[in-house]
Amino acid sequence: MSVSDMDVVLLHNNTSSDPSSLPSPQPKHSLPPDIIEDLKKQLKNIAQQLCALDEKVSWMEYSIINHDYRIRELKSMMNYDDPPDNTTSYAPNFYSNDAG
Repeated sequence: MSVSDMDVVLLHNNTSSDPSSLPSPQPKHSLPPDIIEDLKKQLKNIAQQLCALDEKVSWMEYSIINHDYRIRELKSMMNYDDPPDNTTSYAPNFYSNDAG
């Protein structure tokens, strides 16, 4: 943020005791109306895009949570987390190569 000459004069004059030494107000610089309208349109477009992205992120978050829940349910049904020790499907198969 830059300090304009007007601000410096105002600061200097506010410290003095003579209120009649204040400069007359000068018109502030502004952007042309067509540029302001263009910026408003761009900001509105950005706001709409952000809302759409927020909806997509919410949907993706729900989808991920839903899939994570389904994967945990499937693992518990298939007993992947704690395989039983006594079943033959988990026992290693040993084959002998002895011909004799």
